Amino acid sequence: MSKPWPLERHAVEAIAEFNREVARRFPGLLRCKYQRMAVNPFTFFRGTDHLFYQDLHALLGPDFARGPQAILQGDLHLSNFGTMPGPNGRLMIALNDFDEAFVGPVELDVKRFAASVAIAAREAGCGPERVRKLVRLAAKSYHETLRELAEDGRRPDLAAPPVPGVVSRTLRKAERQDPVRWLDKRAPVAGRWRRFVRNDHTFSIPRGVAADVKRAFEGYRGQAAPDVARDLAGYRITDMVSAIAGTGSVGRARYRVLLEADDDRLPLVFELKEEVPAAVAPFLPAPHLFRNEADRFVAACRLMNGHADPFMGTTELPSGDALESRSFFVRRLYEWKEAIDPAELGAPRDLRDLVAYYATRMALSHAGGASVGLAGPTDLVSGLGSLSDFRADLAAFSRRYARQVRHDHRSFTEALARDPLLGIPPGRRPRRDG
Repeated sequence: MSKPWPLERHAVEAIAEFNREVARRFPGLLRCKYQRMAVNPFTFFRGTDHLFYQDLHALLGPDFARGPQAILQGDLHLSNFGTMPGPNGRLMIALNDFDEAFVGPVELDVKRFAASVAIAAREAGCGPERVRKLVRLAAKSYHETLRELAEDGRRPDLAAPPVPGVVSRTLRKAERQDPVRWLDKRAPVAGRWRRFVRNDHTFSIPRGVAADVKRAFEGYRGQAAPDVARDLAGYRITDMVSAIAGTGSVGRARYRVLLEADDDRLPLVFELKEEVPAAVAPFLPAPHLFRNEADRFVAACRLMNGHADPFMGTTELPSGDALESRSFFVRRLYEWKEAIDPAELGAPRDLRDLVAYYATRMALSHAGGASVGLAGPTDLVSGLGSLSDFRADLAAFSRRYARQVRHDHRSFTEALARDPLLGIPPGRRPRRDG
């Protein structure tokens, strides 16, 4: 890593080029995405995984794809963990976003996670020495978890890590959520049926697109497992909206479907989300584990978390809506969805415990790929080298890349103030927002 810092490349131009198709399809959504990225360096980092991989490829060169191959989450940062049902039926906090999942060397995930720790910790007010200690702690927790798995010789129990207080509090908060209040907030009763709220984040969709979404959902329902099909029996679609959510994924087509039954069962909310090739895909050989982009999401969730919500599935939409991809991931939305914002943690111990816990879960998730023939814990920990070298490398990289992100964020916000679409010629911008 002898190249100068900050890196000599044009971040703003790279961001504009990567998002050119979003600008063509949905300029209104692109403005929303850029505004979210501009909030602080951490949100900027969340929205520029493509830039991260371009930079890492330039830094590592031929070594970029080397090393034991594992299933990668692809966008591993402190905000991509959240609540979900565990294998034992209890809620747990684990990886919850697999839009960028792929197969490659674990170093890519680990370096992105370490950079996120350094950036988020600075945003939370930590000084350089504390940031360094947090990254070294993440490295130690990750390395030792893989070593223990290698020595134990058994399949990892993905629900096993001891849960620290900050995680326990979040889980208790999630378990207390009232499903009726959650529904009332998003889809209040309007006559006989409920109706989604329309606002800055949820929009009505044209009739023709609505018909496509309905057919796509029925296609998902038609291929559902028998127990899921039984749970959905008697439900009908009563409303649909287009939605904006996330940061990096803003600009993808995303639809929400409201299901209601004539009996006293609670309404259900599902989301259909467009899946496009992962940002790291141009730099790595194509894996042969996935049938399509949406299947990549579902398969990665099952491999990295040890299971997946039974309602999780895939479907296709016609390409007549100028969609980039016909492949859509389908999931049920729940009232208990919670995540931990590192910037809102109070006690210093909370952030330390959270970093250690997430690093442990990351190691368990990477080891989960062994069930489909990818590297197991022994090969993974061997590929990392000694703990001392691993910690030193991550600490140095995260410090430098955090500085790079702050530099790029300043350039980005300055360019955004001049042009909300980052220099795309006005004559080439669509007149209507998506």
